[in-house]
Amino acid sequence: MVEHSMVSNGEAKILLILLKTPRIDHTATILAKISGLSIMGVMKIAKGLERRGFLSSRKIGRATLYSLRSDSEKGKSLIIFLLKNEAEQVSPFVRVWLRELQKITSAQSIILFGSLLKKERTAGDVDALIITTKGKFRITEKQVENISLVNEKRIHPVYQTRADLKKNIQKKDIVILQAIQGLVAFGEEAFLEVLLE
Repeated sequence: MVEHSMVSNGEAKILLILLKTPRIDHTATILAKISGLSIMGVMKIAKGLERRGFLSSRKIGRATLYSLRSDSEKGKSLIIFLLKNEAEQVSPFVRVWLRELQKITSAQSIILFGSLLKKERTAGDVDALIITTKGKFRITEKQVENISLVNEKRIHPVYQTRADLKKNIQKKDIVILQAIQGLVAFGEEAFLEVLLE
């Protein structure tokens, strides 16, 4: 078991970026640009995370590319912790919507994304990436509709099976790539499994 409190904010940022931007070759320069950290800071963080077994790196020419290790159980445990922690660090308004989405019990995972995360109360709707199975699609759809009926904002669902999600990430579908950068309402394990497959 990894000691989660031993992860710095910079390390958490880098790990979450690597997870949520799977179709990008992650060099230190790219990670620095996305995270707002210095290139040297990213290199130091990446080397430390690699030494601790959370990352792997490979050289292509002079560039070093970093990726999450999909075989690291302590890495998976840490990522799940970071996803849960990220969802707890939001405003009360967003937290209410995360709780509302948790009522969709037939889904495997739900990610809140889109304008609600930035505009909050002035957002027109609630964008949610909902990972479900074909067998539970109708039940999930009904649960989404029931929640939309009793709230001031409607849920705009983007339904995906695990296979659909994986395929659409590989196709670089812009909506899906933006959605996976959102907040995981629940189902961190299922979300992580899809992204690390």
